[in-house]
Amino acid sequence: MENAIHAGERIIPAADSKALIQSLKASQHAHDEVWKAEVLDLLRLLNATLTSVTEGGNAMKVTILK
Repeated sequence: MENAIHAGERIIPAADSKALIQSLKASQHAHDEVWKAEVLDLLRLLNATLTSVTEGGNAMKVTILK
């Protein structure tokens, strides 16, 4: 099999490639956990805000201006 290697490209042995992919997946998983924690914090803040402005979950009162 003939390979075309361009300037600046590297050939990575299969064993190293597998370790690299696993490392990238672990890094992505760690990032996902941080993202989930941030979203959960924002949802808690939103819940607290909505509970506050609706006086414990009651319907919000509005005034229609004509």
